[in-house]
Amino acid sequence: MDATIRLDSVLRAAGITLPELQPQTGGSVSLGSVIAATATALTQALREGLMKEYEAADAVREAARSAGLKLEPPRVFRRRVHLGVIDMETVQHLDVLLRPAAGDADAVEEPEEIAARLILRLREVTDGGFLDAEFYGRCPRCGGDEHIQLESITPDQALAFARSLAPVAS
Repeated sequence: MDATIRLDSVLRAAGITLPELQPQTGGSVSLGSVIAATATALTQALREGLMKEYEAADAVREAARSAGLKLEPPRVFRRRVHLGVIDMETVQHLDVLLRPAAGDADAVEEPEEIAARLILRLREVTDGGFLDAEFYGRCPRCGGDEHIQLESITPDQALAFARSLAPVAS
């Protein structure tokens, strides 16, 4: 019952009324059926509450586009920015863009080593982000290409990543 009351209070504060909002057995809450206008208002209210996350995702999207990177569009999920898979061509491009100095070219060009170096750089520019980043080699069974799976970062880490690309894109 308490969750239903709190939800109803927040919804009403946002100007949204759900007349069929009811507590259910087992601790769940039924929202009932809503008209499209109410669903739109609820979506807008939630988006406003996630403004920082969406702004960070937009900043990454724009910085990547400006830098000529082919990244999946960043998604917001559970208050984090998810970047997904980066193919090896983009990994190599990003690796070059994020090198600290022009003379910092590494002689080794194996995909695993490029990916490991890039993951370390990504963690540096985001102050500890991309801890779940992982390299996946070519799949012998399905023929899938090498790539990095980046997973998610906080909005602040996403903004730091976007800022790290900004000088390059200028």
